[in-house]
Amino acid sequence: MIHVRPPIWFWIVVGLALLWNLLGVAAYLAEAFGMAQSAAHSAMIDVRPAWATAAYAIAVFGGTLGCLALLMRRRWAYVLLGVSFAALLVQQAWNLTGPSAELAREGPVLGFAAGVALVSLGVLLLARLAVRRGWAG
Repeated sequence: MIHVRPPIWFWIVVGLALLWNLLGVAAYLAEAFGMAQSAAHSAMIDVRPAWATAAYAIAVFGGTLGCLALLMRRRWAYVLLGVSFAALLVQQAWNLTGPSAELAREGPVLGFAAGVALVSLGVLLLARLAVRRGWAG
């Protein structure tokens, strides 16, 4: 039973995190249905192994479900977000070491990848805080 109400900033941050993850789902679906942004991006997708694509899917769908669970104040949101973060690290490892790694290491792309990882880690830490403070039970 949940006894402690989370502060208003919690709802705002989790709502923004949900929107962020929905953008990730849209990007994944765009790739899955062949709507690559450029020829270089399409070439990167073509050489990506199935396990890296699966990690991408787990990261974005797990993050989305984790944020929904956090909005419902469920303790297991922390587990979903942890799995999502781990899958993101697997996907990013491939992006930074695979055949198209030179593309992924360019300034803006690398910066975006680092930003995605930081946001994912931040949401995971927020879920842990929510569990510890009794906002999710």
